Amino acid sequence: KKLPEIKKIIVIELKYIGDIIVTTPVYSALKKKFPDAKVDVAVPKGMEDVLYGNKNINKIVTMDINNPKLDEDYDLAVILHNGTKKICKLLKQKTKYRIGCTRVGITEPKGYYLNRKTKPSKWQHKVFDNMDLLKTIDISVENPKLELHINPNARKSINEKLKKYKVSSKDKIIIIHAAPQHKTHQWPPERFAEISDALSKKYKIIFTGAEKDKEIIEDIFSRIHNKAINLAGFTTVSELIALIERADLVISVDTGAMHISAALNKPTIALSGAGNPLVWHPFSENSKV
Repeated sequence: KKLPEIKKIIVIELKYIGDIIVTTPVYSALKKKFPDAKVDVAVPKGMEDVLYGNKNINKIVTMDINNPKLDEDYDLAVILHNGTKKICKLLKQKTKYRIGCTRVGITEPKGYYLNRKTKPSKWQHKVFDNMDLLKTIDISVENPKLELHINPNARKSINEKLKKYKVSSKDKIIIIHAAPQHKTHQWPPERFAEISDALSKKYKIIFTGAEKDKEIIEDIFSRIHNKAINLAGFTTVSELIALIERADLVISVDTGAMHISAALNKPTIALSGAGNPLVWHPFSENSKV
């Protein structure tokens, strides 16, 4: 089927922080190919702030994976995650043309009713999987780059929070993100405690995490002998991005904080668990896995 005239595009990415960050080269590539088209992006509720300030995006739509809805019709749908039958049925009704990738995970839906699709033949970074998908509609990007913007209000809020912990602009900061999205990506708490103690003489050590991560971080803190700051559960997504902007080094398990750090080109040490580091390493030369 021939590609229609493209005036409106919807990109579907219903995953988490890191998954969304590695899609950012897609939006700039689509905008370059179709400069007059509006590019909307569907993300889960709570993930909107990851795409704050991205000028390639016309509008961010929140979508429930279990009850997907779209208020508008589109010429082109780009399905990155998740290609469930329910979502693809909706897109069949609301879009003229659909492209998607047939490898998004062993147990995940691969996409239905697609006009063109890719089936990656080799393990490569997810950024390049996404770029290969765009090749199906003749979009080629030689040097894709991640894009992430800081919300000034979040920057101000983080500066105020750090002042309460007596962290000044002169202090060197190491952020440790010890809690993964998946338990298979976890690292022993006593090792994080050892790292924190070893580095705390020269650096301010700040542990980050979501509300659900508090128990993991508290376990680590029960083993720490020197000073560290616990901000797990005390930052929004925007504030986490602004906090990582302040860091001199980020040590993170394979999760969103690692991808934020890579997108901001911060020195990053990534601890890879059961995830495939070929696909999910920090997309930055300023990093080690």
